[in-house]
Order: sequence, then structure tokens, then C-alpha cells
Amino acid sequence: MVHPLPDSTSSPVPSPRRRRLVRLTLLALGAIAVAWLGAYAIGAMNLSTPVDLVLTAPPIADELVAAAPAPGADEVVVLLHGLARGPRSMARIERALLARGYEVWNEGYDSRAESAAEAAARIGARIRERVDARTPPPRKLHAVAHSLGGLVLRRIDADASTWRFARAVCLGSPQRGAVMAEALHEAWLYRLALGSRASLDLRPNAEFVRALPPRPRCELASIVGATGTSWGRSRVIPGDDDGRVALRETEIEGEVARLVLPLGHTALCTDDRVIAGVLRYLASGRFADEAP
Repeated sequence: MVHPLPDSTSSPVPSPRRRRLVRLTLLALGAIAVAWLGAYAIGAMNLSTPVDLVLTAPPIADELVAAAPAPGADEVVVLLHGLARGPRSMARIERALLARGYEVWNEGYDSRAESAAEAAARIGARIRERVDARTPPPRKLHAVAHSLGGLVLRRIDADASTWRFARAVCLGSPQRGAVMAEALHEAWLYRLALGSRASLDLRPNAEFVRALPPRPRCELASIVGATGTSWGRSRVIPGDDDGRVALRETEIEGEVARLVLPLGHTALCTDDRVIAGVLRYLASGRFADEAP
């Protein structure tokens, strides 16, 4: 008796057990997604929290911290996250700063519930309270801010009267506002995901951006992402960009140092090269690739 050869082009039929496992997996993922979106909707979780938990999980290498110059005694660093994110997004930078000997104040704000100006006023008042409560006050107060946090930082820096930032680093901050925010701000999905408070303050012609002083009072440096091409990562943004912010939008008058890395916008608060640059700049006033 001759048995027909199996058809090599036909795909195998999944077993009932495998189909059941696939269905259970999809149901579990769906339940997680619904719980995540529900928590975000009621303000119990930031939109980026699941991503931040993954991106900030890798440990900080001892070699990275040891290679950075040591800070002086009693220096504090204020951290400010970006739009629709939270303090968790700055966790890797926080761990590196703590390991190098800084005290860290990782501040948070709800960019859906607060405007950028309201966040700056509230956080500025909290910093003043913490400085006043210290005896003696911090010898130096620095700051590191990602994206929208850089604009909030500039407002805090301009309004502070009883204390001053010494050095600050902005990570991919659209100092002139972001053309992507202007292009998308009327889209219902943009407003649903990011709200209609601080997200609207990112537009180039927004009152918040126009009211910022042109020059910072502190020694401000920037670490920014770019591709090294004339077209960048996004078709919405003219010129080179990090996928969210144009390279030209990160420029600011009075900037004392700049480091351009081949990174996307989100990676600017988690990548080891950024962390190394932050540690180097806060302690020495220059980045690792700059001549002494």
C-alpha cells in the first residue's frame, strides 16, 4: 500500500492545548491593558509607567559611577520628568546620583491635571521649603530635567528668590516649544492620552513658552538626541530630531555645554551615555568628550 506524502506547504494545525494557551495569554494581556488604562484614567498611574518599569530596571554599573568626578560635600540634585511621565522615569539617573554621593529630590507633577506654570510654582515652593528646612542649606543645588521638565525647570529657576541652581542639565527639552505638539494638539487621541493642560504648554506659541526668560540664571547644559541626518526620525518634524523634539528646538541662549547622542527621546533619561554625561557635567562643568 502506498501512503501519500504529507503536504510540506500546509501549516500544522495547533493542538487544542496550544490554542487554549494562546487564548489565556491574550486574555491576560488584555486584562493587564484594561487595568493599566483604567488606572491611568483615574490618575493612579502615569501613561508611561509600564514602560518606565522596564527601561529603568537595569542596574547601574559600578564602573560608570566610579569614572565620574566626585561631587563636593552636601550637593543636592533636583530631578524633573517629562510629559505624561512620573518620577519613576528618572529612576536610573537617581540611582547613579545617589551612588556618586549626591542627595536627590525626585519631584513629580501630573501633566494632565496641572499646567506647566502651576507645576513650576508648586515644585518651586516645595524646593524652597526643603532648602529652608536644611541646617545648613545645601552647599550647591543642581537640577536634571527631561523634555517638558526642562521648561518647568527654567520657570522655577527664573522665579526662585532665596536660592539658586548652580548647574542644570536638560535632556531633550524643547526650549523653543515643540512643533510636534503644535501639529497634534487638536487631535482627540493626543488630548485623550496627554490631557489638555501641560501638553498644550509645549506649543512654540504657547504663552508659557513665550514668557520664559531667554537666558537661564544657572549654568545650563543640554544632552540631546539626533540621527546625524537632515531628515531625522519623524516626518512631522523638520530637520534632525529625536523622534519627538527637533534638534534646533533644544537650543537656548546662554547654554554652556552640549552633548549630542544617537538616541531617541525616551532613551534620554535612561541611557548609560546620558547618565555618564550628567555625572561628569554636574561635578566638572563639562561633558566627558570635551577637552579640559
